[in-house]
Amino acid sequence: MMGNPLYTDEIGKMCFNPAKNWQLGWYGDKYVEVDPLLNSLSLHTLVGIGEFNEQQQQPVVVKIETGTPKDYFVGFNRAVGPNAQNDEADNEVTIVQVEGGEGHHYAQSYLKAHLLTGESYTIDNFANTGQPLTIKATYINLSTSPGTASIQILYGSDLHECESSDECSDDGIYCNGVEMCDTSASFPGACVSSGDPCQLGSKCSETTQSCTACDEVTLELTTDNYAGETSWDIKNNFGTIIDSGNNYGIGTHTETISNLQEGAYTFTIYDAFGDGICCSYGEGSYKVMSCGKTLAQGSSFGSSESTEFTIESSSTPLPTANPTNQPTNAPTSQPTNTPTSQPTNAPTNPPTAGPTNQPSNAPTSQPTNAPTNHPTNAPTAQPTNTPTNPPTVTLTNPPTTTPTIQPTNAPTNPPTAAPTSQPNTTPNSQPTNSPTVQPTNSPTAQPTNSPTGSLQILPHRSLQILPRRSL
Repeated sequence: MMGNPLYTDEIGKMCFNPAKNWQLGWYGDKYVEVDPLLNSLSLHTLVGIGEFNEQQQQPVVVKIETGTPKDYFVGFNRAVGPNAQNDEADNEVTIVQVEGGEGHHYAQSYLKAHLLTGESYTIDNFANTGQPLTIKATYINLSTSPGTASIQILYGSDLHECESSDECSDDGIYCNGVEMCDTSASFPGACVSSGDPCQLGSKCSETTQSCTACDEVTLELTTDNYAGETSWDIKNNFGTIIDSGNNYGIGTHTETISNLQEGAYTFTIYDAFGDGICCSYGEGSYKVMSCGKTLAQGSSFGSSESTEFTIESSSTPLPTANPTNQPTNAPTSQPTNTPTSQPTNAPTNPPTAGPTNQPSNAPTSQPTNAPTNHPTNAPTAQPTNTPTNPPTVTLTNPPTTTPTIQPTNAPTNPPTAAPTSQPNTTPNSQPTNSPTVQPTNSPTAQPTNSPTGSLQILPHRSLQILPRRSL
C-alpha cells in the first residue's frame, strides 16, 4: 500500500501518482522528458507500474517540461497488482501537475485530468507562451500483458492536418528544426517540427541560428538509502573545484552546471562509507550529460569514481544533425583555385579557315614575330596542305642544303680559299691569272740593290726592264 487515502489495512492497493513516481526514481531508466518548445509533437506508449518489469522498453512516466518549477507528469493508471484498488481513474491516462520542485523535491501535486481512449486535455496558455498544449489518449490496450496506453502531446495553434510535408510552412524557429508532415499516428497527419537540429553534445542558438559546442553539464543523481553519504564535485585541469554537491535526501536529484569554459574537466562522485550507491542498500545511480550526450554514468563503485570530459570551443559552429531550413551558400567548402595548371589567357578570336599569315599571340608560350627568314634545314616528311603564304614567283633551282654564310654575286670558277697571309719576297716567275683580291703589302721587306724600272705586267710575256731617264 502506497499513498492509501482509504486509511485501512484491508483494502487500498494503490500506488503514487506520476509526479511522485518521477521523484522516487524507483523504475530505473523508464522515464521520458519532453520539451514541447523544441519538439511540438511527440508520441509515447506507457505501461502501468502495477505491471512494471526491468525488461520492458516503455516508460512509466512522461514529464512535460514547462521551463518553470510547475511541470506536468503523465502516467498510465493500470489497475492490477499493487495498483488494483484505486479510488478513481482505473485503467486511464492520468495527468498531474506539481506546485513546484520540478518533480525532484517535495511539493504539492494536483490531478488535472484522467483520459479514456480518444479523450484529450488542453492547456490553453502553456508555460505562458500564449500557445495551447494538448495531451490526447489515442489508444488504451488492456488485452496484452502488460497493458499499454498510447498518448500524443501536441503543442501550438498553427498545426494543421496534412498529407505531405509540402503543405507545412516554416514557423520561423530555427532550434525546433524543419516543419514536416507526421503521419505516424494517423492519416491525414499533422504538421510538426522535426526537433532540435543539433547533434547530441552541441547547443542550438536561436540568435545565431547555428549549433555550437555545449558549455553546460547536467547531473542526474539517484541516491541509495544512505543519501547523506553521497557527494560529488567537478574540477578543472588545474585541480580547482568548479562546482560540487552534498547533503542530499533519498530520491532523485538534478543539477545543472552552466557557462563552463573551454578545457578539460574531471567529475568525481564520492561515497563516505566506501560502498558506492548500489546495490546493498538501495539502487542508486548517476549520469552526467552535456546537451543530451552522456559523459559519465555508474552506480557500483567504492569510495569514489572519476571521469574526465572536455568542453569544446564554442567559437566554431558545429554541423547540424538534420537539414537546415536554408541551404548552404555554396556546395563546396574550399573550391580548387583553377581547373588547369596553366589556362590560356583568353579564348582566341574565331580561327581562320586555313593557316594564318601571322601566328596568334596565344595560346603558344613564345610565338615567332613573323615567318622565319630561312627555310628549314631539310624538306618536311609530308608536304604542307596548301602553298606557303609567300610562294616564290618562279620555280628555283634545287636549293642548297643549308644557306651559305655569304653568297657570292655570281658563281666562281672556283675562287681561292682566302688571301695569302704574307706576299712573296720576289716577283713570281709566272703572273697570276687575274689580279689578286688584295694587293701585297709594301714596301718589300728588303729593297733591291739598284733602282728598278717600272714594272708592267703583260699577259703571257716576259718582263722587260726600261732604263730610268735622267732629270
